[in-house]
Amino acid sequence: QRNNFSRGSYFVKEKYFDTFFEMEEVLNAPGLEVIRSKMVDFMVTLPNHTTYSFQLPYDCKGQECLDKICYILGIIESDYFGLKFTERQTGWKIWLNNRQQVKHQLTSRPPYQLMLWVKYYTDINLILQPTTMNAFFMTVKRQIKEGSLFLQDAQKGTIGAFIAQAELGDIAEVGAPSGLVQYGY
Repeated sequence: QRNNFSRGSYFVKEKYFDTFFEMEEVLNAPGLEVIRSKMVDFMVTLPNHTTYSFQLPYDCKGQECLDKICYILGIIESDYFGLKFTERQTGWKIWLNNRQQVKHQLTSRPPYQLMLWVKYYTDINLILQPTTMNAFFMTVKRQIKEGSLFLQDAQKGTIGAFIAQAELGDIAEVGAPSGLVQYGY
């Protein structure tokens, strides 16, 4: 016999499930205690201005938020990224501390608005996953547009080529290099 719980997310031993039945099927362990906690909405904006929303428990930590958005995006190499929020009183963009509870860091009311950003830059050859590389270069592109990242002349062509590849894919898929003009390159 299945229990009839109301809709919502369920939290069991550091794992989240969208429905009780999904949790029951995955864990399938008798006597496991199900804890339903108060859920809060998050909205995470990517560097290309795409926004994703999801729910997590009210007392979640910053690392859980980062893990959730990376899971949604399919990013496995999440160590390079962090979440930022805009402080209400000063307007400063501040890094979310992954070890502290989110409710103690954000002064605004839900839905909490965060931004996924590259926190640790590395050599491009060390990034293995295409989705990580795409998010990495979208952050670089936005920082160049905003004027917060300055490049030497020798770096501009290489970075531009990486950004174009991250946005458009390989040149064989786009067509001739002259076709890049229609995309603003």
